[in-house]
Amino acid sequence: MAKQRNKRITVRAIHESFFPEYDQWHSRLTPRIIAWHLHVVEVVYLWVKGKRTYWKHNRTTGTCRHHAKTEFGDLMWLTADIVWMVTKIELPIVSQKAFQRIWDKMEERKQLTS
Repeated sequence: MAKQRNKRITVRAIHESFFPEYDQWHSRLTPRIIAWHLHVVEVVYLWVKGKRTYWKHNRTTGTCRHHAKTEFGDLMWLTADIVWMVTKIELPIVSQKAFQRIWDKMEERKQLTS
């Protein structure tokens, strides 16, 4: 995981390093489009709930609005990922923090399957 911390992570780098072997959707586009729509709904829902406590796995991870920002990063990743899969164009809309979260998730999935 640490080797990627000092380098700039891109959609291309993630695809070249982890796809299709460690992709939960096996490089299919349809599940990504469904997840994109679900993320839109989730971001709006969490944002509207505002300062209420957000609970996940029986523990709090801050406010709903704070978690909406994390989910928004995932939404931007899905948007960039879908555009990359269709056009091979990288949209500069994903923060390095969001890229790092995705990279870490893929590394974890890779270690679990190895």
